[in-house]
Amino acid sequence: MNRFSIIRLIAIGVIAFTMFTGGTVKEVLASYSTEGYLSIDELYKKQSNSYNMIHFALSSNDPIGYFDTNEMDYLDVGYLINNLIKIDPNRFYIKDWIVYSSGKIEFNYVETLENIREKNELLNKKVDKILKEIIKPTYTDFDKVKAVHDYLVLNTAYDYENYRNGTISNDSYTAYGALVLGVAVCDGYTRAANLLLDRLDIESIYVHGSISEGLHSWNMVKLDGSYFHMDVTWDDPAPDKKGYVSYKYFLVNSEELAKDHTWNQQEYPVSDNRKYLKDPRR
Repeated sequence: MNRFSIIRLIAIGVIAFTMFTGGTVKEVLASYSTEGYLSIDELYKKQSNSYNMIHFALSSNDPIGYFDTNEMDYLDVGYLINNLIKIDPNRFYIKDWIVYSSGKIEFNYVETLENIREKNELLNKKVDKILKEIIKPTYTDFDKVKAVHDYLVLNTAYDYENYRNGTISNDSYTAYGALVLGVAVCDGYTRAANLLLDRLDIESIYVHGSISEGLHSWNMVKLDGSYFHMDVTWDDPAPDKKGYVSYKYFLVNSEELAKDHTWNQQEYPVSDNRKYLKDPRR
């Protein structure tokens, strides 16, 4: 299949500069980046107070947040925010933010806060409904991951026409687009999988990388103590084919995925287990 038809991630632009107004007020304007990854535990250990304050602000979609100036420098706050955004699939409506040396953060969003909160409410209800339908009490973690993978492939269509026309909406880059609207690009698939797996207490990491046509994202899933790659987007044909599910990119190791994907492997967990490559359940 021609993969050109399904590749589109996000326009990543990291804007970072320092402005000095007077002698003491300093601020940094920054926007979302997908570079690097730290787990929740690693983030918390490094900046626990700042983590809690920023996490609270982002979870509430507040326009104002704070960080602990005794714990970290204002120039380093952007890295913490970026990692928190990647961990939580609901936070992709953040456009950019301004960090002040006083400990204050101003968040700007791509939509009104009322719209974002309404969408998050609809999304959470949809997630509850989906998991109730697709997960059985007897399922192993493998069964749960497969159920999430299959649901997304069967119920989400790649935003093909808007991709061709250059008119992709913000929603298509979100879990809301994938799960509520049923339309997404790769970032929406990735964030939807992260959200569903997080609800199932299965670790899933957002991976930022590229393929020959441009930027791309997918998941790394932890099963039985090992990490595996799962690219739901590439297992879903575009244009959409009803009832068709591929498992070519389901729980593969880094060696296998690196045949047509590129990413900074040093920034992510090692994935060298070949356990599921020939599993008959795939």
